[in-house]
Amino acid sequence: MQKITVLLITLIILQSNVISQQITVFRDNMVKFRLKTHTLIPLKTIPLNTNNSRLFTINFLVNNYCLKRPEYYLYEDEKENEVHVVAQRKGSKVAAKCFINWLKDGGANSFHHKPSKLNFTVKGDLQILIHHSDNKPDMIDLDDMILAQGHAGATNNWWIAGIYCKNKSRQRIECKAHDGRKWYKEKGYNLPPVCFRRPHNHVNTIDIVDC
Repeated sequence: MQKITVLLITLIILQSNVISQQITVFRDNMVKFRLKTHTLIPLKTIPLNTNNSRLFTINFLVNNYCLKRPEYYLYEDEKENEVHVVAQRKGSKVAAKCFINWLKDGGANSFHHKPSKLNFTVKGDLQILIHHSDNKPDMIDLDDMILAQGHAGATNNWWIAGIYCKNKSRQRIECKAHDGRKWYKEKGYNLPPVCFRRPHNHVNTIDIVDC
């Protein structure tokens, strides 16, 4: 009887270990965009309020992703100009390899070096909508941009990169932009470049700055 009891306890422990290994913890990973440039804001822009929410909106249209596990969920908070990726927060060489491969023919990232591990990587088109008093926002499109989350010390830091970007400084990249409403007619880049900067001591913030 004692042997049977020990065997049952052992099986329960083994089964619980297998179940615990199969559990994936998904977390809400947020990056916030801040508008720190005057070159994208024409005179007809509506007055700026305290949290910038009426001034501009960020949309990130995902077309590819690379994670430790394939499950993910992305959503945006237009009021706060945030992009959220609900995914597993675990360093992965696979996610870093995707990041590097997507930029292998050019492009740049805000850390100015290649990552060894990333929690996840998502690629898509980034839209910046500048709102005006006439309710006709300017739509600035940036193709094939990459958002990724890494890990350093006790923090999870965000990377921004783009195939059509180049490094301006150690933490600043300059990316080609086009007008989303004219793109399919003109088939060319017709706007000044947009620059992004990773601010010091803000691991989950990306600034849109003057180039």
